[in-house]
Parts: sequence; structure tokens; C-alpha cells
Amino acid sequence: MHVAIDALLLKNQNAGTGLYTHHLLKALAQVPSAYHFTVFTDAAYHFASGFESSSMNSEKVKLYGTAHRIAWEQLILPKRLRDMQVDVTLYPFFTKPVLSHVPAVVIVHDALIKVYPELIERPRRWYLDTMITHAIKQAAYILTVSEYAKSDLVKHYGIEPARILLAPAAAAPHFEVKISEEERCATLHKYAVPFDQFFLSVGISHKYKNYIELLSAFRAALVENPALRLVMVGSAGNDQEAIDAFIEQHALDTKVFCARYVKSEDLRAFYASAVALVMTSRYESFAMPIVEAMHVGCPVIIANRTAMPETAGDAALRYDTMEDLTHRLLDMWSNEMLRQRLVTSGYAQAKKFSWLNTAQCVLEALEKAVRAV
Repeated sequence: MHVAIDALLLKNQNAGTGLYTHHLLKALAQVPSAYHFTVFTDAAYHFASGFESSSMNSEKVKLYGTAHRIAWEQLILPKRLRDMQVDVTLYPFFTKPVLSHVPAVVIVHDALIKVYPELIERPRRWYLDTMITHAIKQAAYILTVSEYAKSDLVKHYGIEPARILLAPAAAAPHFEVKISEEERCATLHKYAVPFDQFFLSVGISHKYKNYIELLSAFRAALVENPALRLVMVGSAGNDQEAIDAFIEQHALDTKVFCARYVKSEDLRAFYASAVALVMTSRYESFAMPIVEAMHVGCPVIIANRTAMPETAGDAALRYDTMEDLTHRLLDMWSNEMLRQRLVTSGYAQAKKFSWLNTAQCVLEALEKAVRAV
């Protein structure tokens, strides 16, 4: 059976859905199956060799910007699929070509565009919302990453629950490799991190990530324990100015360090050094950093909302209010037994997520899509 996968949106510096797609492709290439995969990638993508195998080849497309990619995807790709006599298609980035009638499975990771539309400028938002709606209507099945995300898609798009199947994310394999003390120190030095012990946040600094709540709770905890430190990892988003202003206004520049973009491989050193990862987001459909941190042996504190309790299970410390978070920070910093308990339960929780298992979920969805014709 011939499967075509539209991975044109893969970038050389991936995050979120890009990382998910790359690791999924690597896993699909490893899982024994009767399928042959053709993966369409941007010719500028340097890492296609990471998933090429006897059952998976990549077709590189020379793209000249976003408009050209959209035109190629919507007008040229449907003809390529017909010419190749593809049996079923997989679209891992929310949308699909409107003119293609090959059976399709679309991965829709979240309903963020509905919940926080201000994250995307108006013309692009209209286009994406229209294309996602078309993709959902045309697909035989929708895949998403958690039960929470599934319920959100049902709520915002009116999808029949039976058409939505789960394919959870997992940590990249390098998070399962123990980091040496030498590498840990060298990596922190590489990013000029001024602390050896700290709380950690990971994620782009958009407003929905709720970092002002983290900084406010951290500032309150400092009153009781001035030794606390915080490192914030993530590219600048639409709340970065407010974050910088808060740090300056409250003289936290010696207590808080912003590392901006950190390579996924280098994140291990940050997790291995952290007292805990702190997740304060108002919206997460999965929350990959939770699983990454647990694999490395980093305790986790999460807001008790959206998909985070589902991903973390009972292996994280939860909070409901900013005052709760302040107490959790103080407890985590000073209580070695608490941290060790969370590390142990975190290892067990992280092992529940596997890219090979996710690949199997995707294969089952593809089979269902073919049978549904």
C-alpha cells in the first residue's frame, strides 16, 4: 500500500508540530508494515535522511516562500498523488489540499486558533481557519495528541468523536540518554547560564503561556527564600515585552535569566540542572516539555488545567492559584524527598509515551481510512 505524507512544513529548526512530525516519520520508517511511504519535503530541509529507509523515501520540492508552497500544495500535489496512484495520505500539519480526493488522515494538534485567535495576524488566521475546517470535513479520520485536545476539537469544530483518534506525542530519543556532568556544565556555559540550580520554564513567550503568573509567584517566593533562581527558555513571543518589563520593574535581572532559543539536544542539560520544570500555560494540547523533563529526571510542577494533568498523570506537583504556585516553588526548592519521589514517578510516567506506539496509532488510522472508502 502506498502512503503519501505532506511534510513540506518541516524546518531545519523545528518546534512543536515540526518536532512531532520529524520523530513520527522516523518511527514510521522503523515499524514493520506493508506500506511504502513517499514523504514530500522542502528541498531546503536538511534532515530527511533521518527517516529515509527501504520503506520510506523523500521527494524534495524546491519551494520559493510561503505563497509558492501553498500553491504547490493546493494545485500540484493533488495531480502528483493521482499520478503516483497513492492509496492514502497523511497530513501532519492541520491542513490538506482541497482538490485532493485521495483518502486522508489529518493530524490536528489543537484548537489554539479558536481559543487564542489573536496569536495569528488576521489574513493568515482567516486562511488557516478556512483550510483547517476544509481538512476536517474532507478527512476520513482526524488524529490528535490527547483526550483533552479531542474534546476541544469536538467543541470548536463539531467533529463526531468517533472520527477522532489519538496519536500522543513522546520525547525525542536523546532525552532518554543520560547526560554526563561534563556535558551538562559545558552546555550551560555555552548558553551563558549564570546559575547552577534553578527553576525552569520551556516554551515560546506568548501570553497564553502565562509567564507573568510564574514571575509573580516566583517574586513572592523570593521574599521567603532569596536563593531561588529561574531560567526561561523559549523564543520571543507576543508577551516578551511584558515579561522583560516585569523583570526590570521588580529588579529580578539577577534572579531570572532568559536563554531564548535552545536546541532540543541541549535542553537535556537544562532539565538535568533544574530543581523543577514549571508549566503555567493556560492552554496545552499535550505539553511535550513535561515528558522530556521526566525522562531526564527533572521534577515537574504544572497548572491543573487543559492537557497537562493528562500528560503528567500523578507524577507532577499541581497548583490551582498563584498563591498555590508560590508554595509549590518553596516546597520543591527545599524538599529533597519530594523531588526524589517525583523523579521516580516521572520516569514511570514518561515511559508510557513512545514514538513507536504513536506510529502504530497512525498506521491503524491509515488502515481505517482505506477501509472507509
